[in-house]
Amino acid sequence: HAQVQRPFRMLWRVEKNGRTSWIGGTAHFFPYSFESAFKRLFRQVDTVLFEGHLDEDSLESVARAGKRPPAPEACLYDLLTPHERAELARVVRGPEGPFWRALNMEAPEKADVDWFLRRTRPWYAFFSLWCAYLERRGWRYSVDLEAWRTAHDMGRRVLALEDMAEQLAALESVPPARAVAHFRACRQWGAYLRANVRTYLRGDLLGMMGTSTEFPTRTGQVIAERDQRFRERMRPYLERGRCCALVGSAHLLNLRHMLREDGFTVTPEGRGPLFRLRQCLVGREDD
Repeated sequence: HAQVQRPFRMLWRVEKNGRTSWIGGTAHFFPYSFESAFKRLFRQVDTVLFEGHLDEDSLESVARAGKRPPAPEACLYDLLTPHERAELARVVRGPEGPFWRALNMEAPEKADVDWFLRRTRPWYAFFSLWCAYLERRGWRYSVDLEAWRTAHDMGRRVLALEDMAEQLAALESVPPARAVAHFRACRQWGAYLRANVRTYLRGDLLGMMGTSTEFPTRTGQVIAERDQRFRERMRPYLERGRCCALVGSAHLLNLRHMLREDGFTVTPEGRGPLFRLRQCLVGREDD
């Protein structure tokens, strides 16, 4: 099927000692493809860095870990009321029944909401149900997975900044209460998505973070502690030049400043004059 391509503007040029690299912010799920933009970007690099491994075996390992039963005190099913569970199911699964089926508006595959809430780790239940909701709304792409596959197809050196144990430890640190709060706000997900898409496509990092500060995985351990790890591990590759590091967009809030502390010049890439004008009008700097 034809892909709807968009420019990849969540990107910064990183320069030091006459050598150029890039750092970009990804999203696990998105309604548009950036494959063409990644192909243009990766022609200028030899090495592409990601948070972790995104091959099928690694993704399956994450799924196996996530499907382990939760601790009794962390069971999301028990932390939500029957009304909240029913509301979440309606939002995740969409319209159901003969009427909607006749109009071809019922999703062909629907998540078993109660099973995920009862039987899986809180972070896995969150990601699974969030993903099911997004897929029902036509979000078929993953920015980081698309970049991973493109880099491999182009024969680039692809490396992970974390191992599986480190990634799983970060996921396990997500407090169940944050997943519960996100589920309770499920009626606001549509507005959240619309704002998120607009700011991401503009490359407006600060605006994007303003729409997603309560996202369950945006905690101190998941973001701040990993930022320092990413900084130390990506720095040698960025210093050599011809490298592109791709991490979750929330990490760029700190990483851009950390890299400046390490002597890099960090400047936005691909932003047009309209973006600059908009930033000035709202009194926000995003460089």
